[in-house]
Amino acid sequence: DLLLDAMTRVWQELPAAELHVFGDGDAAEKTRANALYLDPSGARVTFHAANESAFREPGSFDIFVRASRHGEPPMATLEAMLAGLPLVGTDVSDIADLITCSRSGLIVPCNAPRKLAAAMTVLLSTSAEARAELGAAGAAHVRSACGIERHVSDLHARYSHRDRFVPAVVAPLRGIAADRAV
Repeated sequence: DLLLDAMTRVWQELPAAELHVFGDGDAAEKTRANALYLDPSGARVTFHAANESAFREPGSFDIFVRASRHGEPPMATLEAMLAGLPLVGTDVSDIADLITCSRSGLIVPCNAPRKLAAAMTVLLSTSAEARAELGAAGAAHVRSACGIERHVSDLHARYSHRDRFVPAVVAPLRGIAADRAV
């Protein structure tokens, strides 16, 4: 409802803006009904299945918005950053931290639809080049902070002082076999 409320304000400035919602969470049915109420034509709000990737085709979207009131895991935010999208997010938990550390977008207070709409409008009205710069900053941050090289380095730093440290070989996971003594 926070994002839809903000979209009604965005449409006042940018009537052609489209909203694409990914996922089938607990509030999906209510969100669909609210979207149809706010945009009776149904032309400006599109719903996608939870397993459908929003980021398969680069350049499909201009910005990514995470209008969260709670600190959900930021997986979709990380995917958006890797796809090079500038972000608009609320000041909750990891979302705000990701945007601040990466300098890849704008943060607004939670429960502030007017400010959320203003931030969305600013980014949507910004040049494609400026949005690309913000998106590139986010992608670079995720690669350096969350990439496999970083994890291996962190593990090495954590365990290298131990006598029994053995560097791991990183390979695709095919399964785990375990022997459980009875």
